[in-house]
Amino acid sequence: GHFGVMSAKNTAVNLMIVTTVLCFLLFQKANKRITVGWQTIGNCWLAAIFVGASANIIFLGVYGYFLPANQRVGLSVPQVTTTLTTLFAGTAINISMFKDSESYGDIQWGTQSRVGTYAIFLLAISFTWLMGLMGYIRSAVRLFWHVTEVVRDNSVDAYTLTIGEAGKMLTFNALFVWVQFVVVFWVGSLTGKATAAEAVPQGVPVPAQQQQQ
Repeated sequence: GHFGVMSAKNTAVNLMIVTTVLCFLLFQKANKRITVGWQTIGNCWLAAIFVGASANIIFLGVYGYFLPANQRVGLSVPQVTTTLTTLFAGTAINISMFKDSESYGDIQWGTQSRVGTYAIFLLAISFTWLMGLMGYIRSAVRLFWHVTEVVRDNSVDAYTLTIGEAGKMLTFNALFVWVQFVVVFWVGSLTGKATAAEAVPQGVPVPAQQQQQ
């Protein structure tokens, strides 16, 4: 169509939201021992909700490739509805299972291995770089059109970057953003060390004469 709809992009975004909801529910369970009698049934319902939602979102995303653009737009509604249903239904079941639950104690932070930390950090950088590249691909498809085959860009600056040029620019942007994040966290760690050093009690020397008294 003239304005176009990316079925794959809508599918990916909704799956990311569903995965985030799942991680949130697992985080809620991290330090709790569930004691309700229907724990197994509740977990089965949660598994069925997330598996069914993911299957429905993927099916609608693939089905969108076989529809014209003016009909494909309508598939966004059931995809979003599926995502929101998963969010509210999953959270409601999860909270209901916490009734009279026992706590194992506070969640222990900072116990992850260095290798795991590096892996997550590199994964986040890869996501940032890939999202930028996908954004360029969507923009590059338009070529010199404001609206595909309807409104042409006749300005002298109408130009689409090559993949190589776009790749270099996106790589620089991703590294620039994450270098800023690293600097912010590094400065924050310095503040934490200074606070910890100030909290250490310092002994006050007592003159020998007062000690004898």
